[in-house]
Amino acid sequence: MFEGINNPLILAATSDIHGHLEGIQEVCFSRNVDILVIAGDIEPADLFTSKPYWFERKFFPLISKLNCEVVAIPGNHDFYLSSKYKAIKRGEYSRVPKNFHLLIDEEVTIKGIRFYGTPWVPYINGRWCFEADDEDLADRFLQMPARVDVLITHSPPLMKYHEADMSLDYPPEYRRHFGSNSLARVIDAKAPRMVVFGHIHSGNHRCTTLHANLENSIVHMWNVSRVNEEYNIAYKIKLLELNPNSIREMSFNEPFPTGKDKVVG
Repeated sequence: MFEGINNPLILAATSDIHGHLEGIQEVCFSRNVDILVIAGDIEPADLFTSKPYWFERKFFPLISKLNCEVVAIPGNHDFYLSSKYKAIKRGEYSRVPKNFHLLIDEEVTIKGIRFYGTPWVPYINGRWCFEADDEDLADRFLQMPARVDVLITHSPPLMKYHEADMSLDYPPEYRRHFGSNSLARVIDAKAPRMVVFGHIHSGNHRCTTLHANLENSIVHMWNVSRVNEEYNIAYKIKLLELNPNSIREMSFNEPFPTGKDKVVG
């Protein structure tokens, strides 16, 4: 399944942390994580936090302490991170630790695992980063190579028979599928081995599978958002053991709820 590895590799995946750093260091060290994936919406959502200060004094120092590689994409909230993208890629942003890899429509191989990251989401209202109409989304998603090991997207694909792209915190009459149909078609055609995404905070976090057209492949997909619709931590960091022939979801207790929230799987 994962052709580039011979031994099990531990991957931690999360998204939509919106400034919440609680639990990241503890999980990565306690579970001997090899690679941490963050699928967008990293920066705090509030208007009162200085984004340069938060990244330079809190986020990047935390990442530099981790004993693993970190692969991330920006999300529609990540104005500051997207503004620094070119400087980061040129190595001109000295605050960025060497174990941090930021992807925008590009691929990187780490520890034998091929990652491809794309931050684009369906059009919202024209006020956010990386939002695009269906035609533009289709063009962008088609850039991804076939059969990557881990596809990191901020938007979920359209999931007509699953609730991973549906805000379950909303009353039933307001729930709908927010996923991208363009992304769903490309996943079917390009058949990545697994997909992690966020954007829809309270979508179903259980694994769903797709039988893709390409080589009759099975694609494993997870919503890994960290917070609920009130921007409080509500979901565990997902831990996955990648083996040469399988993916195993690892269970663990994460004691990092905030307020009245209970952290669930």
